[in-house]
Amino acid sequence: MISVVVTAHDRKKFLMDAVNSVLNQTLPREEYEVIVVKNFTDYDGYLEKNGIRSIYTDKKPTGEKIAIGIEESKGDVICFLDDDDMFTKDKLENVKSEFNNNDLVFYNNSKIFIDEDGNEIKKEDSTRIELSNRKNVRKFLAKLSYNLSSECIRKEAVDLEKLRYIGYSIDVVMPYFALNYGGKLIKDSKRLTFFRTHSGNFFAYSGKIQLNEFIDKNAKSYEFGVVISERIKDVFKGTYAEKLALAEYLSDLFYYTVYSSTSFNNRIKSVKIALSYFMNTRDQSGVKLVVASLLFLVSPKRLYSTLYNRYLKKVS
Repeated sequence: MISVVVTAHDRKKFLMDAVNSVLNQTLPREEYEVIVVKNFTDYDGYLEKNGIRSIYTDKKPTGEKIAIGIEESKGDVICFLDDDDMFTKDKLENVKSEFNNNDLVFYNNSKIFIDEDGNEIKKEDSTRIELSNRKNVRKFLAKLSYNLSSECIRKEAVDLEKLRYIGYSIDVVMPYFALNYGGKLIKDSKRLTFFRTHSGNFFAYSGKIQLNEFIDKNAKSYEFGVVISERIKDVFKGTYAEKLALAEYLSDLFYYTVYSSTSFNNRIKSVKIALSYFMNTRDQSGVKLVVASLLFLVSPKRLYSTLYNRYLKKVS
């Protein structure tokens, strides 16, 4: 059986769209269950009427809600859905087909970007990649469609205690669980998730902002990111994913350093962090970070301009 865990905190506007997208699947209803974990009681009557378990919790972190949902689940495969996203009608049928391969541990599909009203903005372009050994792991992870609503994983691979401690960035954590567990991971080219862009998540794809706002938002985002990635680094210490988690932390720390201040101390610090990242990864991403740090050392404005133009290209 497949278990779909839907999470929501405070936000109610899109929840029924998410739920109905799971109810209207081509996969027979008896082959999957739906669990909604949220901090309000709205819609409970509708959920119960449609055979959906609704679990109330005041706990805000996504990791807490996901852990609660997994604990209550009956399926051996868990799929996740944020309250503001939706599944395509054939999502779970595809998931079932993929997990018929007993070696598969983690599945990540591509997505379709939609606006607040559900209108299509753009389609994610990607190719199918299968990772069945531990070669080219970093390249595989770099190709993933990071969005929890695009991820499914075997239940037994997830460490609930770690999930609760980390709290956020769960879409980053799930592949680490899968890598530690062992088995095959897939990044699929099929677009099976509608990813909604709106005021609550607008930074990625909501439209253009000015350079100063871009810098300020990144500084705040990476400040929080450093806290979470440090937790991830700590909990995966001594595991296969240790170096991957360390690289994630160093990357977040680098960009927080870059966006938070152009002081000389910060510029020197960014070079040291980039060199540490390169020593950890020994790959092209490390080279690029070192180059970025040197540019920041010489001309912060030029690095900001480069990063900002990359952002503008992404949202155009």
